[in-house]
Amino acid sequence: MNRFQDKLRNFSPLTLTVSTMGNFEDQVVYAAVTDNQRLNDLVEDLRESFQRCGFLVTDERFNPHVTICKITARSRERGINRIEPSYYQEKTSAYFGQQDAKSIQLCSMAKPKSESGYYHVEHEIYF
Repeated sequence: MNRFQDKLRNFSPLTLTVSTMGNFEDQVVYAAVTDNQRLNDLVEDLRESFQRCGFLVTDERFNPHVTICKITARSRERGINRIEPSYYQEKTSAYFGQQDAKSIQLCSMAKPKSESGYYHVEHEIYF
């Protein structure tokens, strides 16, 4: 990430448009970030930077989104195992607005989450 930081030094914030809703296997409901070429280019540059540093990139999936709600371990303990699509079906084409992204984070999904419940942030680069 430190090597990639030089490339981002003069990168201006990204304005992302958030609209339409979807889900990941009825476990996570999200609002999608609409296709953004600058974001796609940034992701591709980051992948290439990781590969140049010797990381094996085996998953090309990229689904930028804002999580609205998700099933947690606590939910499962209470017998809630899925989010019924009918709860939000009428809102799937909703427009949520725009958001400026001012940094990129490398988060660990394996390390314990922070006290706030957010992922452990290994490194963050501000634009």
